[in-house]
Amino acid sequence: MTRLGLVFVTLVAVGCGASSSSPLPVPPAAANSPEVVKVQEIVAEQIGIAPADVAADQTFEKLGADGLDFVAIVFKTEDQLGVKISAEDLGTVTGVSDPKEMPAKLTVRQYAEFVESVKQAKPMPAPENASEAEMP
Repeated sequence: MTRLGLVFVTLVAVGCGASSSSPLPVPPAAANSPEVVKVQEIVAEQIGIAPADVAADQTFEKLGADGLDFVAIVFKTEDQLGVKISAEDLGTVTGVSDPKEMPAKLTVRQYAEFVESVKQAKPMPAPENASEAEMP
C-alpha cells in the first residue's frame, strides 16, 4: 500500500472514531534504516537500555517507556534530527490523541517511519538574503 493510501485509511479510521488495540499499519522500513537506528538510540538513552535491546517492532510501552518517557523521546528526536513533531500528527499515526496512551500503540518502526516522513515533508530553508539571491 502506498503512503497516500495509508494516509487515507488513517484519516478514515480517525474520522470515523475507529480505534483498535493494535497499531495502525505503516509502510515497512528496513530494521537497520538510519531513522530506525537513530530512534533506537534515542529510545535506549531515554529508558536506560542498550540500543541492541530496542527491537523495531516493539511498542514503546513494551520497552518500558511511559507517557513522560515518550514525550522526552519526541523532544530528543526533534533536537537531534532537526524536525518538528506535532501531537496532532502523532495522533493521526497512532489513532489516539493523548500522549500518555501513545506508547502502548506506537512501535519504534512506526515512529521512525513517521519521523522520516516529517523530514521529507520539511520545506527547504530560504536563503538568509532571499531578496538578494533572486537578483541577477
